Amino acid sequence: MSVVTPNLFKSIIGLFAGASTDPSIASRTDSYSLAVEFLLRKPVFGRGLGTFLPIYRIFDNEYLLLLVTIGVVGTLAFIALGVTSVVAMVRLRVRRRDDATRDLAIALVASIATGFICLLTFDAFAFPMTMGTLFLILGLAGALRRIEGGATTTTFTPLVG
Repeated sequence: MSVVTPNLFKSIIGLFAGASTDPSIASRTDSYSLAVEFLLRKPVFGRGLGTFLPIYRIFDNEYLLLLVTIGVVGTLAFIALGVTSVVAMVRLRVRRRDDATRDLAIALVASIATGFICLLTFDAFAFPMTMGTLFLILGLAGALRRIEGGATTTTFTPLVG
């Protein structure tokens, strides 16, 4: 690779060597103390989703941004969405015997887990395609669970009286 691109390794090292003086990185790490201040003011329900826009400050951590905007309750609910989906797909994979469904279930587990882990690295709600894809995958997991008989069906009987 050094023959084809002589400055490749120098560029890669430069990405990390100058991190302490990079204003972009300093802006993001300085945001942690600001996030703690906001979190201490309204820890339970936060400021409200969408009230802390990236034009003001970039957190580069969606979970930290969720703590500020929707508080501990909302962040835990959001995490529970991912955990519940992963658990449902793992249980479906264990229950089913056909390979196609088992493979699809584990692929959805990997996709959901990767999506939720990646939220640690950037403010994902600022990118509609990213969040749209994550919620599409969550919907696919729900659809697979329903199609494969994982969801119980109940009949609705209206009260007549």
